[in-house]
Amino acid sequence: MSIDSGQVIPLIVIGGSMIAGLVAIFGWIIVSTNRTSEREKSRREIAAYVAEGTISADDAAKLLAENSAACEREKTKRDLASYVAEGYITPDDAEQILAADKPAWEKTEAWTCGTRRPRSAGARRTKSAAATEVAGA
Repeated sequence: MSIDSGQVIPLIVIGGSMIAGLVAIFGWIIVSTNRTSEREKSRREIAAYVAEGTISADDAAKLLAENSAACEREKTKRDLASYVAEGYITPDDAEQILAADKPAWEKTEAWTCGTRRPRSAGARRTKSAAATEVAGA
């Protein structure tokens, strides 16, 4: 079985593609395993903080919920990007969906009241701020 010069290039392309595919699969496995182990490490650390009394169980539950919500938002972003790339939705529609998916602390309307920012709890009210609040009411 001899290889002709016309068969060398297709063999190199096929062999190279298979090697690149295997490298990509192994890379994905390593990244996925690392991500999972880091997530579990974070959960163990939070559990240790609860056990030693540094944070409350409610705060730990909120931290864990935020972490899983952040993972879901990232998945949503990736899915929307693929839908835009495939032409199922427009980029404007994707931005509207992402804006609706933001957590409350990221939404600007949670931090502003019209054009003014709310004053922080316990902050002193100045005369000009009081006059502005009375005039705006």
